Amino acid sequence: MNRLLVVLIPALLLAACSGPEYIELEPTHLELTRRGEVQRLAARPKDRRGHYYPEVAVTWESEDPAIATVDERGDVKAVASGSTFVHAKAGDLDGKALVEVILPERIEILTPELTLSLESGERVQPKILVYDAKGRLLKGRHVTLKARDEGIVTIDGQGGLWPAKVGETTVDAEIEGKTGTIAVKVTK
Repeated sequence: MNRLLVVLIPALLLAACSGPEYIELEPTHLELTRRGEVQRLAARPKDRRGHYYPEVAVTWESEDPAIATVDERGDVKAVASGSTFVHAKAGDLDGKALVEVILPERIEILTPELTLSLESGERVQPKILVYDAKGRLLKGRHVTLKARDEGIVTIDGQGGLWPAKVGETTVDAEIEGKTGTIAVKVTK
């Protein structure tokens, strides 16, 4: 009888763990910072011993598709500012990841008027701040600058302004549809 128990107990334990018990998501938190940005989530159905069941099909769902969508591969796409959860489901199992979409909602131009000297020929970097919907400063965001008259001022790849000839023009600043302007005067 003891030998029978020794054989049956491990077999019963193995049978009890014959499928996944949870879904592991990687990563568990996504931060998307550009409208249309896509990042992929990976879902792995596993048992308590960490055994992965690749044959178990997972479906994806976003709690709020107005903030972020998710496709059948787990690709999450930023739509609008906010937070939501994305779920990976397999039967009764449900794994979820927090998705935060942090988009620029306002720009503030600290240097709305600039004077550049043609004689010195020095580069000037306008000071522009970018904020999210909660009023938080977003650092490291690229604001696109475009001079209305490129004959008066030119713009380098880092957003620096260079005097080209004497005159006045306007430089338009834009990020994610949010805009502002800078009045630029080039003197001798």
